[in-house]
Formats: sequence, C-alpha cells, structure tokens
Amino acid sequence: MFTGDGTLGQFTFSAIAPGDKKAGKWAYVVLAFKADGKEKEDTQHLFLGGADQYKFEEGGTEAKSLTKEGEEAAKSRIGRKLPAGLFFKTLYAAADAADVALDTVLPDIDAGEALDFSALNGARVSLGQEIDVKATAEIGKRKGSDGNEYDRTNTIVESFYSLEDGDVKPAKGGKTAPAGKKGGKEDNTVRDAADAFVLGLIAETKKADKKNKTGETPTSKFKMAVLRSTDIDKSIKDAVQKLLKDGAYFEDAVEREVFSYDADGETVAEA
Repeated sequence: MFTGDGTLGQFTFSAIAPGDKKAGKWAYVVLAFKADGKEKEDTQHLFLGGADQYKFEEGGTEAKSLTKEGEEAAKSRIGRKLPAGLFFKTLYAAADAADVALDTVLPDIDAGEALDFSALNGARVSLGQEIDVKATAEIGKRKGSDGNEYDRTNTIVESFYSLEDGDVKPAKGGKTAPAGKKGGKEDNTVRDAADAFVLGLIAETKKADKKNKTGETPTSKFKMAVLRSTDIDKSIKDAVQKLLKDGAYFEDAVEREVFSYDADGETVAEA
C-alpha cells in the first residue's frame, strides 16, 4: 500500500496485469513511487480501462484514446471513477491547493495531445488510501499477506509539495549525450537555449517593473518558468532545466558576458 510522503517516478502504460507475463484485455497506468526512507521505487498498477480503448506501446510513456472503430479519438480521456482517474483527480486537486498549475506542464489533451505524465517525474507528494466501498461490496474484501481481510482501497494524492524536473530522457534509438557534447563535437544547443531563456526572463522582468533598470531576476523563478515556456523545444527542456541548476553554467555565462550573476543573492541581470 502506498502511503505517506515520497517522490513520484516515471508513469508508464501497460496491458500486463500484476503477476502476469503476457498482455491481457485490460490497460493500466503504472505508478512508480519512492517512499521516504526507502532505497528503491515501488510500482502499482492503476486500472485504466479496456486495452482496446487505448493505443500505447507496452511500457511506454504516452497513450491515446481510441474510438469504438479503433481510430484515434480527437481527445484522450481517463474515467474519473476508475482507480487511475481517481488518482489523477486527487492529484490535480492537491496540486491546485498547493498553487501548482499542472495544466502548464502536462499535455493539452483537449487539443488532441496524448496522455503523458512524464512531467510529474520527481514530484514530491503525500499518498493515502481511500476505501472503495463499491468494490468491497461487489467483490468482497481483499486478503492480506498476514491472512486478515481488509476493505479494498484506491491510492489517492493527499498533498502536493513540489514539482521537480525529471531526469533527461534519452532520444529514441540512443543514449542522451551530455550537454555541450554531441558525437564528440561541441554542441551548444542546450546552452544557447538556456541563454535565450534567461535573457528573455530578464527582459520580461525589466518590462514589468520600470524601476528595475537591469531586469534583476531571482533564479528561484527559473524552474516553473522553464516548465511553462513554449519557446524551449520539448526535447531539450529537461536538459535546460538541469543546466540552470549548475553553478558552472552561470560562471561561464558571465565570462561570455551574456548576463551578470549575483551568487550571494542568487539573481541574474543584464550584463
């Protein structure tokens, strides 16, 4: 049972039920969760619906809803009363209570984008168990490993603490090259994107506050601003986020006279 504080891992989709080796007729969202104090992640299958209702690769991170004819639906959906739907419903509610706008980092399913919860990788939450009265009445109580019987429950999100960036995901067909290197040659794609992002944020700050002549901006604003940015290519957004946490990057940017940096006050401004 998942309860208490911990860190969410990578969500994936599967048609293989717990304990089975082959795909069946049901689909699941596989929740990865590392409880505080534990060394390894645990996983739990959250029931999503019929496997014929969704299109996804086994173990993949994206899924799209299908019509009864087997065609991709205009919008992807998750039934709110199902275990997967209940989990995400409570997650959104907890994030909203914590003033975290998940709509800015998760796909726009109303616009036809696929279900993909990769942006939640690394999020700090508190999970709990909610008794499923209907399932307990219809199916009966579950038998625990200790031999006792217990009410059936669903995993829910009780509190949302923070939204952290996940690991840099490898490109299809190969491993991710470190920032600044690609095939043994210099590649400044990530660095240039980070430079443009910081300069853009400085310009926005300066425009919003006429008294702020140099556009001095705290670096604490970077994380959410990167997640919300539509200017940074999605394929390198995680790498940019990671680079902006590296003190060596700021030292290099100052040497290149891109912008100035106050390490004590943790702010950036025009060079």
